[in-house]
Amino acid sequence: MSASPLFARPAAYYRLINDLRRFAQDELTGRSYLIAGHRGAGKTTMVLQAIRQMRDKALQDSVNAPTALLGRQSRPQRPLVVKIVGRSLIEPLAPTQEEREQAENKEAAATQGHQAMANAALVRLTIALYRALAREVAAAAALHATADTSLHGPRRREVAAQLALVLDAEPDAGQLRHYWKLLGRLDRGLLWPPEAFAPEKAAEKGDLVRRHMSDQGFREIVAVATAAQAFQICAGQITYSRIDNQAATDESTLTTTTKISELVSRVAILFAGTAAGATIAVGQNSLPIGLGAGVLVWLLGAVTMTLSTTRTRNRTQKLDFTFLRDRSIQTLDRELPLMIDRIRDAGLAPVFVIDELDKLDKVGSSDR
Repeated sequence: MSASPLFARPAAYYRLINDLRRFAQDELTGRSYLIAGHRGAGKTTMVLQAIRQMRDKALQDSVNAPTALLGRQSRPQRPLVVKIVGRSLIEPLAPTQEEREQAENKEAAATQGHQAMANAALVRLTIALYRALAREVAAAAALHATADTSLHGPRRREVAAQLALVLDAEPDAGQLRHYWKLLGRLDRGLLWPPEAFAPEKAAEKGDLVRRHMSDQGFREIVAVATAAQAFQICAGQITYSRIDNQAATDESTLTTTTKISELVSRVAILFAGTAAGATIAVGQNSLPIGLGAGVLVWLLGAVTMTLSTTRTRNRTQKLDFTFLRDRSIQTLDRELPLMIDRIRDAGLAPVFVIDELDKLDKVGSSDR
């Protein structure tokens, strides 16, 4: 078995380690370093080695040590390396046709050039951060699936491979939740070892269960979904609109119809019967009365009266609302800080490593 390669640890290495620890513990909000040296001296190697050491220690402490490297809300944090080639940060994006038409004079062209450089830097930072996060999540999912020796193990290894591909297509929160659930990590998440949540370690001071991390999976889903939305802005043009149509109609109709012909007929018949009975009772002089009663019944039966009343009320309300969300590159100055904040809530502290700055030409000149 080959021995580990020798690595010299200068004073700058220990300074970087200490500041990385303070950054992960929220004692530092951020800091920039310029590491100078000859080409091939090991500048990038030293930085990556320091980040790797902090990452490995955070993972080990989450399982074994009584106290882990805790950051936000007393939850563990570990660094996430985000590597960027320096030249990409100072090379502006190709201007669109609209931008070229707007640059009619030198002053407008200069202002546009500075804005293009700023947008290019934001785009490259966003892309690199999302790629680093996706790579970390995919590797963690594969690790959990490989460690699963149950009957679900083979299936979860396939799911982990599918997740690695889905992360390349900017998934939404619903898709991510589906994969976290299939991997059995909807509550405890993917970023920390399964041993850190072992039930037999619940009595230990450093166990993550005691850190109230039952929502770790949801924090990871929120972080990846937010990062994917920002990455979409950089990957292509997005059209997002929402249209709400609300309509309310209140209509009431009251109709009353009264027909009294039948009522009059019944009363007339009753009157005629009464008259006929009275005629029989008084004797021979009843014939005129009987004839008169018959005529009256006939007349009243022929009369029809209809009383109708109609009342109608209409009331209509309509509301149309259209919302067009700005998903242009100019919004990255707001999206990128939110993206970093939610990644940190999930337990990762992004560390941007801008490499190959010594290979840039004309840095600081008028055309840069």
